[in-house]
Amino acid sequence: MVRVLVQVVGIVCLWWWWSSAAMAETESIKYKDPNQPVAVRVKDLLVRMSLEEKVGQMVQIDRSMANAEVMKSFFIGSVLSGGGSTPLPQASAQDWVDMINGFQKGSLSTRLGIPMIYGIDAVHGHNNVYNATIFPHNVGLGATRQVSIMLFQTVEDPELVKRIGAATALEVRATGIPYVFAPCIAVCRDPRWGRCYESYSEDHQIVQDMTEIIPGLQGDIPSNSRKGVPYVGGKKKVAACAKHFVGDGGTTKGINENNTVIDWHGMLSIHMPAYSDSIIKGVSTIMVSYSSWNGEKMHANRELVTGFLKDTLKFKGFVISDWEGVDRITSPPHSNYSYSVQAAVQAGIDMVMVPFNYTEFIDDLTYLVKNNVIPMDRIDDAVARILLAKFSMGLFENPLADYSLVNELGSQAHRDLAREAVRKSLVLLKNGKNGTNPLLPLPKKAPKILVSGTHADNLGYQCGGWTIAWQGFNGNNYTRGTTILAAVNSTVDPSTEIVYRENPDSDFVKSNNFAYAIVVVGEHPYSETLGDSMTLTMVDPGPSIIKNVCEAVKCVVVIVSGRPIVIEPYISSIHALVAAWLPGTEGQGVTDVLFGDYGFSGKLSRTWFRTVDQLPMNVGDSHYDPLFPFGFGVTTESVKDLVRRSTSAGVRERPYILSITVSVIITLYFTGSVVSGGGSAPLPQASAQDWGTIMINEFQKGSLSTRLGIPMIHGIDAAHGHNRVYNATIFPQNVGLGANPLLPLPKKAPKILVSGTHADNLGYQCGGWTIEWDGFNGTTILAAITSTIDPSTEIVYRENPDTDFVKSNNFAYAIVVVGEQPYAESLGDSMTLTMVDPGTSIIKNVCEAVKCVVVIVSGRPIVIEPYLSSIHAQVAAWLPGTEGQGVTDVFLGTMDSVENFPEHGSEL
Repeated sequence: MVRVLVQVVGIVCLWWWWSSAAMAETESIKYKDPNQPVAVRVKDLLVRMSLEEKVGQMVQIDRSMANAEVMKSFFIGSVLSGGGSTPLPQASAQDWVDMINGFQKGSLSTRLGIPMIYGIDAVHGHNNVYNATIFPHNVGLGATRQVSIMLFQTVEDPELVKRIGAATALEVRATGIPYVFAPCIAVCRDPRWGRCYESYSEDHQIVQDMTEIIPGLQGDIPSNSRKGVPYVGGKKKVAACAKHFVGDGGTTKGINENNTVIDWHGMLSIHMPAYSDSIIKGVSTIMVSYSSWNGEKMHANRELVTGFLKDTLKFKGFVISDWEGVDRITSPPHSNYSYSVQAAVQAGIDMVMVPFNYTEFIDDLTYLVKNNVIPMDRIDDAVARILLAKFSMGLFENPLADYSLVNELGSQAHRDLAREAVRKSLVLLKNGKNGTNPLLPLPKKAPKILVSGTHADNLGYQCGGWTIAWQGFNGNNYTRGTTILAAVNSTVDPSTEIVYRENPDSDFVKSNNFAYAIVVVGEHPYSETLGDSMTLTMVDPGPSIIKNVCEAVKCVVVIVSGRPIVIEPYISSIHALVAAWLPGTEGQGVTDVLFGDYGFSGKLSRTWFRTVDQLPMNVGDSHYDPLFPFGFGVTTESVKDLVRRSTSAGVRERPYILSITVSVIITLYFTGSVVSGGGSAPLPQASAQDWGTIMINEFQKGSLSTRLGIPMIHGIDAAHGHNRVYNATIFPQNVGLGANPLLPLPKKAPKILVSGTHADNLGYQCGGWTIEWDGFNGTTILAAITSTIDPSTEIVYRENPDTDFVKSNNFAYAIVVVGEQPYAESLGDSMTLTMVDPGTSIIKNVCEAVKCVVVIVSGRPIVIEPYLSSIHAQVAAWLPGTEGQGVTDVFLGTMDSVENFPEHGSEL
């Protein structure tokens, strides 16, 4: 008995000793303590690691090469799924979780138990995974706008992409994945590039705005967070990756992985700003581009990767290579692999995506470090950055995924969000052959309609590249979604007969007496280099379908493409034209707008060219002559809003006519009266004939076509004369459908005129409350013009020219700068608010003889209406101060604020 007691006491003491020792060890292993600051945990773990463990952390392999033993033996830091790399065909969320946890258990079984990080491309939703919600590609999201009903205008909607980022994060986490290779923040300057659909815009400001997807993916960074430090806000968020650093959207002729030829100023002003924004928002990782900058491969560019990205922009996350990007430093690829490894790591790349060839990379890097070719402190810097990201993601506390989020994959809430994104991304480019007989919105009730085109019933074409497979897919059997044809079927009235014929001949169309046709055509799916195109033509038989259908019946053509394509040869036969981009799985978003449940609000985020010979051509270029300019898009209201906003007497609900009107609305709602409210007109600057034609020939036809044929009446406010007609807009000659905008002005022209009392007067330019001018420096508007335009352009300055002088000189255009003289306080009180002489006569003499922009320099709105009819473009410059270049920056298109103009004119 005593012997047994002694044994028990011994076991208890041994257990106490082992527990105490384990607790003491845990307390001494700071990297395992979540209460320690991240920097302390990183430092503590780093000093414990061998060279082999450090090198392993810098390796990312494809899932096809991974298993628990490989993860353990080589200390692999990361695994990825390339395009189409899945655990099973049509794998479920549970399948993904099980696979990833299997790899993770191998990593956790190593000496230090460092978890691996699993990454995947999620560039428009969780696009590699069956049943995931596929959102529109970035080219469509860049066109999204939100509508202000009160102001009837559209403004950018970065909040939408933030919500898309949050939804994508949930779906990615549902499959056990904590890291995505998104967003792409390239500024695509040439649509011939096969990755242009991955770019939000040709304009860097839109791309910067859309970096709001990063806090959607990762979570909003805490207010006290240090700039550049990675942040991931919990188990429902993922680490993001801004790509591809830098200038990948500016390669020569849009050739993928080619050379971007641009000076440092151009790189900083066009391609770099979105990276700064991403870093400020806490992006965890940045991927390097395959491309070169002025001949130097980005994967080997130490000046930009380390010198600028890490040292100047203070990026603290890790830099990752692209797929086999290190191999491609040399030409041919992999021809001197040891050199490539040295160049990439020394340039500042921290994690290397070596999907298959990982053992050679590990051997080469280990050899280079052991032989002092690459210093250990470079390896430590890389590994510290990787560990920082892993700690920030919470991987050490929660390394294994579970099934708690599996129902988020393809959830209805996310599909509804994608449908909203599709609606907002659609850009209406044309509506009616003559602008006065719009086809859209389409009536849901019609005897018989035709749906045709290669893209009408093809979910793969609708989603584009990077969907299920790297190059996308063809057909409807690879994931779940709604084609545009299926959406039409579920939208129209049950009594409407729908005829679907993918490629009908003209005789078939003519013989069927269709009420209208919907034609859906565009590009086949592609990605990366396989998408490069020097012709940008529509895939056959798209052009012949347009010809056969649209020359026989009223048609709306929906273009499904990743970029603008050649459309001008067919546009004369098209009644309505819609750019749908690559909308993804939710085709109902297209029909929501076609049939008027929602209005069109999208605006072109990239220039729609006429011919490929013009390319590259971006807004502000001197040769700018687009088919549809940057920022263009016809805005409409939904049928529901049209009806609700009417206040005409005698009928309970009836349409309110605003930007466009369709006589079928009158037919469907038996409208007895139509009202034109403030600003509502058939056309900008509509003539009396325009009003009569629209009202009688179109609205009245709708009324007379009802069962009883009761004519409608048209009413308008005339509280102080016919005050709703003409001259009601702020910029009457530069805004509106069918206008011929003058701005931005071309910098290169044979001869131009500058005139006006305020063009070369710094005092007038600054206004009251400004010090005496003796010895004071500044730039007048005239001086700014002189320094801005092309040296070959002849500038003639005449403060107050007469009409004969202007007419005799054949000026390309004129800039007239007039306004108020300086004043302050009571001396500025005015009961008349008139322009100082001879401003009015200058406007008359110049603008009636040549195209002119009038710049008003004034401290308030002044009387201008009597002269508006002769002015081609008008700018309110207020009192701009000493820096006159700010004025010319905008109306000569130098700065990006030119985007604030709704449309852009062609070169004179």
